[in-house]
Amino acid sequence: CINNQAIFIVDAALIFEANYISFFDYTLLITAAKNKRLKRAVERRNISLENIQNRILFQMPENKKKKLASYTIINNYSIENLHKKLNDFYNNYLLK
Repeated sequence: CINNQAIFIVDAALIFEANYISFFDYTLLITAAKNKRLKRAVERRNISLENIQNRILFQMPENKKKKLASYTIINNYSIENLHKKLNDFYNNYLLK
């Protein structure tokens, strides 16, 4: 809770593409360099690199998403680094 308000988090890859931004008070974009995103997607899913690249073609460009997001985290490093950045976001952005 923040100031006795509940926090509701939605993890959805296509919020911007679906034009659902108005449903949320804040949007957080977590992104990484394209080569990192591709490598991670191949490692976590049983999907070919070509299939992943085709999916990306149907998504909004990252630079446009960054302009629409309330806050952006660049996730080019370790999971521990991501957790630190998420804590910073929570403490410095949501708690204000």
